[in-house]
Parts: sequence; structure tokens; C-alpha cells
Amino acid sequence: MRTHASALASALASALLSLTVGCGPSSEKTPAGAAPAASSQAEMVAKPGPPASAAATKPVTTEEAGVPAPASDGEGSPSGEGSPSEAGGVAAEVTGDAAAEAARPWFCLCYDRKLATGDEPLTACRESEAECHALERRVAKGGRGIVKGSMLRSCAKITAVRPGEALGTVDDWTASRRPGAWIALGRCLLPEGDAAAAAAAAMVDEDEIEEERQIANGGKILETESLGGITWGMSDKEAIAKLGEPAERDEVWEEPATGDFVQSWTYADGLTLSMKGASLEGPQSVSGISLSAPSTLKTVGGLGIGGSRADAIRLYRELLVSAPDPEAKDEEMVAGSYYGGLFISFEGGSVSSLYLGSNGE
Repeated sequence: MRTHASALASALASALLSLTVGCGPSSEKTPAGAAPAASSQAEMVAKPGPPASAAATKPVTTEEAGVPAPASDGEGSPSGEGSPSEAGGVAAEVTGDAAAEAARPWFCLCYDRKLATGDEPLTACRESEAECHALERRVAKGGRGIVKGSMLRSCAKITAVRPGEALGTVDDWTASRRPGAWIALGRCLLPEGDAAAAAAAAMVDEDEIEEERQIANGGKILETESLGGITWGMSDKEAIAKLGEPAERDEVWEEPATGDFVQSWTYADGLTLSMKGASLEGPQSVSGISLSAPSTLKTVGGLGIGGSRADAIRLYRELLVSAPDPEAKDEEMVAGSYYGGLFISFEGGSVSSLYLGSNGE
């Protein structure tokens, strides 16, 4: 009997123990500052981590993808949202578009610039082909520190983030004062090519050829033409010997654009002479001859005030700056060039004034 009771008590104890172990954490709140139950700590630590395949994936950087890092532009290293940072551990995600933006076309050429110590070669790069060809034309003409006709290499296309990554080294290059342009002083970094000479010879465009033609015609007009026997460049003494003293002389004043000392001589018969000299005291020479009614003086070919438009075209057709418009009866004609020549004005289809000299004088 006692043995049976003992067995029953043991079974009840085992059942109570199973119930205690099977129960979850106590529903009572943990007092502030108290450590969580051991079962709760085990549950926090055991949270699952990333899959093995994701943990093994390493972010791709620009260097590993074969994309060159941007060179310094002289204003500090490039930065921006999403750029690589060692401190933040953010890696750049390289896509096809990003790689295309990293390298871009440049158009470069070589020429000589003027220095106090002599001429020096340089390499210049522009963002567009049109800008490069415009620089070629400036080299052909010279000026502004450029040695005229000093083209060493014509425009060539390269592809890089900066020119220094394709030509020479980054240290060879400096950002030009012209936005978006780069220069390398003291060296021509473009390779030689047989096409350079041909490209340099072809870079003078039609506009420049026309301008040169007009300047030559203007010089021809000034050297051979006259109005009533008065020629461009005639001395003040020669003019007075031929025409006598003018009815009026303006005050002598200095022309800021040229530094010449200029003066107007006005005659009573519609003739005005523009005079210039190197000093206030003179001597002077004729720099412009103006005719208006009632002047009867004429050009070498016989054109004078009241002459017809048809006569003007017939006499100066080969020297006109532009072809005359048959419908524009009062359009001004210029024989020679705007820099210097014969300027013919019309009113009602007839010559109203003539001017032999430089435009603006």
C-alpha cells in the first residue's frame, strides 16, 4: 500500500515539472533596469543573418570595373551623393550609363604661342569639334598670342575623362580660362600624322578667302582711285596747293581707337577732307574724301553726284563687296572692302554721295 502511494506521488511530481518547463516566459513585465530572461536573450542572438550567397557578394567599385577614376580638375576631388567613401563604406554601383559618362570625346590640336622669350608649342583641347575647328581658323590668322600659321597638329579626337589620361600625364595639363577647355604648355602631345598638313591647308574657309579678297580690293581702290584728283594719302600741303584753303577747319582731336590726331576740312562746293596726323601739330595727310551736292568732282572712271546706279555697277562690278540687288535702288554699294574703299550712296536710284577712304574715318 505504501509502495503504491509513493509511486503515485512521484508521477504527480513529474507531471507538475513538465507543466512548468512547457510554459512560455512570464507575462509579467520586467522591472526597469532588470536583465531580460535567459530565454529572451537567446532568442535575440539567434536571429537569422543574410544568406551565404549575399554575404559573399562584394560591391563593384569603379576601379574594379575598369572605369578610370576622374582626374582632379584643380578645384578639388570630385564628390557628390552616392560617391565612393572609405569612411562610409559606400561602393559605387557601376552601370553601362555611368561608364559612358566617365569617358567622353575631346578634340585637340597643337600650335605655337608667342612669348617674350620666343615661340612655344602647346596642346589645346576643346569639348566639341566645332570649337576645335574655330581655333584652327584663329591659328591660321594669328593674333592674341597665337603665332600666325603655326599649326603643328590639326584637330584630332581622343576619348578620356580628361585629356591628360590619353595624352601625356595629368600633370601636363591645366584647365584653360576658357570654360571646358584644357591646355598643355611647352609640348605638342598629339602624334604626328600625314593628314596634319592637309588639314591645316584646308582650314581656311570661304569666309576668310572672301575677306582677304575684299581687303586686297580695298587696297587697290585706295591706291588707284581719286575724287577730282584728290587721292587717299595726299599730304596737307599737296591738298592746299590743289584746292586752296578750306572754308572751315574743325579742331584737331585724338582718335581713341587709333591714336591718330584727326581733323575735318570743309570746302564750299560739297567737298570735305578727313585729315590725320601722328601729332597735334602735324603734318597731316588725307585719310578720307567725301563728296555731296553740289560737287561736280568725279572718280577716275567718271562717276559723280547724280550718276546712275547702272554706271556705278558697270564701273565697279568686279570690286563690289556684294552683288547689287536690282530691286534695291537706294542700297549703298561698297567697292573694295569695309576696311577701305569707295562707298557709294544713292537716292532715287542716283548717286547722292561718294566717300573714298576707310569706313569709320
